[in-house]
Amino acid sequence: KRTLRNRLLSLARAIGAPDAELLADQLVLLIDGAFANAQVMGAAGSAPALANAGKALVDLALKQAGSGGASP
Repeated sequence: KRTLRNRLLSLARAIGAPDAELLADQLVLLIDGAFANAQVMGAAGSAPALANAGKALVDLALKQAGSGGASP
C-alpha cells in the first residue's frame, strides 16, 4: 500500500496537482474501497466505477491547479 501511495504521489506531482499528497491519498482510498467491494460483491459490485471516480478526482485536482489552488 505504501508503494502504491508513493507511485500515485509521484503521478499526482507529475500532473501538477496543487495538493498532490491529498490526491494520492484520495486515490489510494478509492482503490482500497474498490478492492474491498469486489471481494464482497464480486462482479456485481461497484468496482467498475473506479475509473470514472478516479478520473473525477484527477479532473478536480487539475481544475484546482488551473485556478491557482484548492477551493475554499
